[in-house]
Amino acid sequence: MKKRTKRLLSALREQIGTRGKYHGKEFEIIEVIEHEPAVVLRDCGAKHIIQSDMYGEAHRMVNETHTVAVFSDVDDKLHPVLEEFFPPQTYSKLQSII
Repeated sequence: MKKRTKRLLSALREQIGTRGKYHGKEFEIIEVIEHEPAVVLRDCGAKHIIQSDMYGEAHRMVNETHTVAVFSDVDDKLHPVLEEFFPPQTYSKLQSII
């Protein structure tokens, strides 16, 4: 893994708990996945989905989550969803790392 990717993932870990907008709804960063790299966003609204265990058995209701790649597939920037999610100052700081 590149040194700058490690720095970016470290900076993203500091953002865990941060809330922002995604598709017009409020989401919160709950996890940074290193090997993809990606972030997991949890819907902060009242909408719940049924979560299955590893055997496919439904056991509980949880907020919906979305896994978003850190990097854009199109260019050498952060994924456009992250640009929408973060305030401009935070996005610029993260973008400057790459």
